[in-house]
Amino acid sequence: MLDFLARAAMAGALSSEDRKAPKAKLDADAILARLSLTSRLYAEPCPFRIGDLVTPRADSKAKGAGEPHVVIEVLSGEMFPTGGQWWSPPIVLREPTADVSATSSSQYGQVLDIRVARMSEGAALAYVVESQDFEAWTPGHEEAWRAKLATAAAGPQPLTLAEAVSSLRDRAAGKEVKADWKEGDTVEIVPEPHGAKPPMSVEGVHVGIVQRVDKSDGTTHVLYHAASTGKIGTGWMRNADLKKWGPKAAPEAISA
Repeated sequence: MLDFLARAAMAGALSSEDRKAPKAKLDADAILARLSLTSRLYAEPCPFRIGDLVTPRADSKAKGAGEPHVVIEVLSGEMFPTGGQWWSPPIVLREPTADVSATSSSQYGQVLDIRVARMSEGAALAYVVESQDFEAWTPGHEEAWRAKLATAAAGPQPLTLAEAVSSLRDRAAGKEVKADWKEGDTVEIVPEPHGAKPPMSVEGVHVGIVQRVDKSDGTTHVLYHAASTGKIGTGWMRNADLKKWGPKAAPEAISA
């Protein structure tokens, strides 16, 4: 039962967009400060009350940082301030088990002490969470959130008629840039490829291996080292951002 609650809570907290969002990197001092804060947050009572607007901390496991949530229940076991109704105690996900895969999970041992609601795809979605993953909603949060909504509502930047017709004709004819490489070839990547993570520079060159060429839209699937992590990953890149890599011809000698 508790395992079900943990999965349900995490599913409610994660949208498909949230799962893709990368976490910001922290330096050594920031890591130590966050660990100290985590210790204090777990030791202190829940600071929120029913009706409070909150949002997930950007450096917590909860997703949706910067999005408004409302506290609809505090699982403290205490009487509601207006009197009359007793609330549930916190839900502790800590059933005795010898299953190491369970006890080593970050979900094991959670103390779910508040229930929050948020809007997701036009519907109010409620789920239980740990209060230490949340912080109070501030005017700064609201300003950034409203700006984000306005940008999304505005849609993509408009094209001129000439730009739209030109790009459509090129895409239809497969003329964006024809690949002169094939699967397994090494290609050189521009430092800032359109729509893909920047590649890592190796001795001043950004290289990748071709995995697949899509002749229908002028793109190539490339295996390469990402600049942000140094790890190997893949991405679809426009052929215009690539060129075949190979030994460069020696420059001709200048005649006397």
